[in-house]
Order: sequence, then structure tokens, then C-alpha cells
Amino acid sequence: MGSWHTIFHCVGYLASTSGVIIVNKYILSNTSFHFPIVLSSIGIAFSWIVTTLLYTFGIISLGQDKLDAPFLENAGIVFPLGFFQAITLAAGNTAYFYVSLSILQICKAMGPILLFFLLRIFGLGNFNARVFLSILVMLTGTSMAVWGDVSITAVGLFCIFTAEVSEAARLMLMQILLANKSFSVWEGMYFVSPGILFWLFVASVVLELQNMIDANAWEMVKVKPHLLMATAVLGFFAQYYSMEVVKSAGSLTVKVLSITRTVLLIFYGVVVYHEVVTVIEVIGYAIVLVGFFWYNLATAQQNEEENRKQITYNPGGSWYSFSKVAQYEETREEVTEKSSLLSLKP
Repeated sequence: MGSWHTIFHCVGYLASTSGVIIVNKYILSNTSFHFPIVLSSIGIAFSWIVTTLLYTFGIISLGQDKLDAPFLENAGIVFPLGFFQAITLAAGNTAYFYVSLSILQICKAMGPILLFFLLRIFGLGNFNARVFLSILVMLTGTSMAVWGDVSITAVGLFCIFTAEVSEAARLMLMQILLANKSFSVWEGMYFVSPGILFWLFVASVVLELQNMIDANAWEMVKVKPHLLMATAVLGFFAQYYSMEVVKSAGSLTVKVLSITRTVLLIFYGVVVYHEVVTVIEVIGYAIVLVGFFWYNLATAQQNEEENRKQITYNPGGSWYSFSKVAQYEETREEVTEKSSLLSLKP
């Protein structure tokens, strides 16, 4: 994460996703709009509308090869990705009804570990002990900081676990889409958003539509439209910066940033709601930050080591790996040495 470009996207991700969590938590807890699946779809729908308008008016460009690709070629990854993101959003927002903020953050801290092993299982990264240990340090710090309130229900635990597993799968597919298939961020938003909306629409029709009709949800929207507009705009930036971070720093960095976001959210609670922070919580937050900086250092070292292994050499216009060049030099030295010995023979 060495460039200012990537740092800017990480800061944008932290700010926008923290804003989405704060606004959605307020809507679900302090208003009569208790429809988390529909609430999840607002930001995604707004993202797709904005991306489509930007493309229509020529402000952004999309690859012609992506636009001309057969439907099934893109659908093979877009619809599974949309499915997992829909599950993540729906289950994550539903969890607000059943668990405390503390236990929610403890469970979310498990996310990077799930993703870490998922990426390795599918061959999308090499195991690095320093990266793994840095994640464990952040998990330890988060658990210390929020251990004071461990109230939880079986439904809440199920929602959190479902959201975290789905999020890990979504980020893995996103990394495949943006890195391996060379999609740009705008192409990702343009093609992925309809898949997410499709699954959210199916879930909302099955689980929330009748309740929305009975509760006259449209009237609630008219009373406080600014809250829904806020979640729409923040949702757009959250999706944009999430894809930017995945493309430039990898999907695991997104999950690590989410742990750091926990500290920001609790700091927000202290400043705005005057929540009391204990000494143990302060120590836990400090451990999280130490783990976060260690993760950045470990990933930077890992990238540097991988780059050294990929050094290439170009003699006569043909590319050879560094190892082949070394082998060539070694063979040439052996031939030269043998020639010298033969020339010394009478």
C-alpha cells in the first residue's frame, strides 16, 4: 500500500463505509423503516444509476470487449458475486436487530481470517506468516476492546456468520473480476450492480414486500427522504472505494480496513454519544492499530519479495526469467572453465 493513490482510496473506503453503517443503524433503530434488505438495495441502485448516466453522457468509458462479451460469459461471475453481496448486505443489516455493537465487531474481526484462507484455498495468494500474524493481532485487539458486552441471540449469530462468509466469497470473486479479468472499477460497478439488485429484489419480495405494504412504507420515505438519500450517496462511494481498494491493494486489505473502521466507529460513539471507554478498551484499540500497521509492513515486504522473484531479462528480444538468466550465466562459466582447462593440456 505504498502509493498515495491507494492511501486515498483506503481513506475514502473507511469514511464512506463508516457513514453507511452509522446512517443505516440510525434508520433501522430510530425510525419505523425496518426493512434492511430494501435499505441495502438503495445504495446499490443509486450506484448503478449514476454509473449508467456517466457512461451514457460520455463522462466515463467502458471496454468494448466487455460490452460485446456474451451474456453468459459475464453472468458466470457477475451473478454469483451479486448473490454473495446481496446476502452480505441483507444479513449484515438484519444483524443490527439482534446483537450488540460489541459482539458484532468481534464477529466481523473474524472476516479477514476467513478471507485469508479462502484466497489460499483457491490459489489467489501465497501464505505469508507475517500477514497472518498481523491479522491475529488485530483480532485480539478488537476482542479486548469490545468484550464488555457479549449479549447475543442465535438469530443474530447466524446473521453475522452468514454475512461474513458471504463477504469473504464476494471479495474473492471481486478480486478475480477486477484483477484476473482486468475489469476497471467503473466496469465492475456497471456490470455487477444489476446482479446484486436482482438477488436483493428476490429477497425483498419474499421477505419484506408484504410487511412494507402493511406498514405503508412509502409514507415513511416521504417523511425523512434525506436519510434515504444519504444512505444512497454513501452507498455509491462505499461501493466505488471498495472496488478501488480491491483492485489496487487486494481483497484482504478491505477486510483489514474494516477492523480499523471499528476503532473509528467506537471513537464516533465516544465523541457524539459520550460513551465511556475503559482502559482495557483503549489498550485493545491500540493493539488494533499496531496490527494494522504491521499488516501494511508485512504486505509491503511480501510484495517486494514477489517482485524480486519476477525480475526479467531481455537478451536479443526474448524474455527470460531471472532464474533462467542465472542458469545461463552459470552454464557459461562452466564452459569457459572447461575450455581453459583443455587449453592447458599438452
